[in-house]
Amino acid sequence: GAGHGQGQHGVQTGIGVDAAAASLFQDVRWCMVGIDEEQMQLAIRAVSKDEVDKKLVEPLALHKISIGKGYGRITSKACMEQLSKLLHRDLDALKIEAIYDEEQQYLIANLKNI
Repeated sequence: GAGHGQGQHGVQTGIGVDAAAASLFQDVRWCMVGIDEEQMQLAIRAVSKDEVDKKLVEPLALHKISIGKGYGRITSKACMEQLSKLLHRDLDALKIEAIYDEEQQYLIANLKNI
């Protein structure tokens, strides 16, 4: 599942993921986050060190992911602002179910019924 983190004064600064999702990003420091406003989906894909080193991913598309014991955290204030606008709501303590697409290697959250 994916949730969020909170910075100063209630401004959301990142997306939190639970233990099951965090395990998918175990050896990863960077990820890409995509928000599909038409399909109302959020997709998160791990980016390997190799992809970063070879500059296979646009640096502006990279978001830092920190993995702790039983959770993960993606820091991206811009993504949080975009999600908040899209959903027309404050994301405080919002929890969203997500599924892992083995073929595409994406974690996908459906935003339709939020």
